[in-house]
Amino acid sequence: MSADRSDSRNGALRGWSGRFSEPVAELVKQYTASVDFDQRLAEADIAGSLAHARMLAAIGVLTAADLAAIELGLTAIRGEVERSEFVWSRD
Repeated sequence: MSADRSDSRNGALRGWSGRFSEPVAELVKQYTASVDFDQRLAEADIAGSLAHARMLAAIGVLTAADLAAIELGLTAIRGEVERSEFVWSRD
């Protein structure tokens, strides 16, 4: 009863990995997808993530280098979203 536990795009584990031997039905993917909400909340989500990372750096959980890398990555994603270049996926 082994299931394919990886996301074909990057090998990441899915939340339901290991529980089912059959692939997830497309209807279930559509029903449980949050990508429509993610698109609408992207700017606020990125702003919140940046604020959280800065707080973690301020209390010493993240190094300055870690914070810089997170800021660089989130800023790049923000730019992709603003230019409509970010690839939104239901998988």
